[in-house]
Formats: sequence, structure tokens, C-alpha cells
Amino acid sequence: MKKITLLVSILFMGFASVQAQDEEPLTNLALNKTATASSQFRDNLGPSYAFDGIANSTGSRWSAADHKGTGDGEINTGENSWLQVDLGEALEFNKILITEYSNKINKYRIEVTDDATDDLSWESILGDVEQTFEGIKGKVNPWPEITFPAVTKRYVRLWIIESFTFRGSGVLDEPSICEMEIYNDPSLSTGLTSTDADKLLSLNVDGEQLQIKTAQAVNSVKVIDLSGRTVIEQPFNSTISVANLSSGVYLVQLETSEGTLITRKIVKK
Repeated sequence: MKKITLLVSILFMGFASVQAQDEEPLTNLALNKTATASSQFRDNLGPSYAFDGIANSTGSRWSAADHKGTGDGEINTGENSWLQVDLGEALEFNKILITEYSNKINKYRIEVTDDATDDLSWESILGDVEQTFEGIKGKVNPWPEITFPAVTKRYVRLWIIESFTFRGSGVLDEPSICEMEIYNDPSLSTGLTSTDADKLLSLNVDGEQLQIKTAQAVNSVKVIDLSGRTVIEQPFNSTISVANLSSGVYLVQLETSEGTLITRKIVKK
């Protein structure tokens, strides 16, 4: 009986050890990393507070000073605000968690690069995203989890396209982020990684035509200029006219049949 009891105990301890390994918390790649922003409302609301690991406190947050609303419930599409973190080196990640104060951001995009000094090198992961949930004024509001095919980049930026004065507040509210967390979650199944997608996707601007070659099933395509404005949006076609576009850099966003968004940069000469 003692031998059986000992064997059961060993098996249980081994199982518990495996369970503990499975539940090991993910590493927040952005924690306490160097942060910058377009502006800050005051000294104790600087960008570093959005990466200090304190997500559930209104007292530890970044607040912008250059993207205020101008009236109750009014959408502001003026000068864009941004919050940026340097991961220190190019790291792979596929999930971002954002906790906002008062839920004042109406539209945003997540951008990545390996060279933050080159404005043209920034790439959008998901394109322009409109918020679809209602937060609570004056409270901490976790956003829905942001997941995407894994990318490997050094710099990550939250680009705020539109914000609004919180409806019913009657004051000029600025966008404010309590915490921005970045993870590489191996449990996620988000379709192709960016490396795999590169192998199956080819974009080429030939004169006035954008030619797209892909082995994936694609539903739709968008072309977005660097201001965030959608200039082309249509069902997928392997050849798209770009004759009406001015010379410059654009982002092409493909939505696959599985709902995955793939964004790539093109240059029209």
C-alpha cells in the first residue's frame, strides 16, 4: 500500500509540475522599456508611465497634450498623437494589450519598424481600427485583446487617428493610456506569420497597375496613404489600377478569407 501511495504521489507531483509549466506567465516585452510620445500633458503623465506595469491605476498613465477634443462628444481629427516604445532589439510578438483611461480614442493603428528615425519605414500591423466598445468616464478601461500574425520588430507605436471629448463630460479630454503591454503568445493561432506571408505574397507596382500575387485566399484589398486615409477599397483582384494615386508611399492591406489582415508597403513612382 505504501508503494502504491508513493507512486501516486510522484505521478501527481509530476502532473502538477507540468501544469505549472503550462501556466507560466508570458513576458511583457515592453515593461520598463524606453518610451517616447508626441507630447505629454504634464510631467507626471509622461510616456514611461504607460510601460511601468501598473495597468489598473488612473494615477500611472500617459496623457497627450496635442489631441484634445473641442466640444462635448465631438470627434477630433486634428494633429495625431502617438505613443512609442523601444523594445531594445528586434523581438517577435503577436499580442498587444492596451488599457485606456476614460476610453477617448475613437480610431487608431498599431505601427512597427526597426528604424524609428525613418518616417517611411513604419508599417501598420492591422490598418486603421475603429473602437467598438464603450468605456466608462474616469475609469480604467482595458481594450479587447489585439492579436495579429507574429512580427519581429524593435519599435512599436500606437498612432491615434481620432479621439473625442468623452460624451457627456462637457470638458476637453485628452487621450490617455494607463498601460501598453506587448507579448509573444505561443498559444495564439492567428494564421501565417509575417515571414510565411512574405513567402506567399508579392506586390509590384508596374506603371499604373498594382499587381498582387498570393497563394492565399484573399477577400478584399485596401490602399492607405501615410495620413491614414483609405484611397482604394475593393474586393480582391490580382491587378488593381493605381492611376489616380499621386507618387509616394502607400500601405496595402489584404484581408484573407480567415479574417487575417496582411499589410505591406509599396512605392508609386
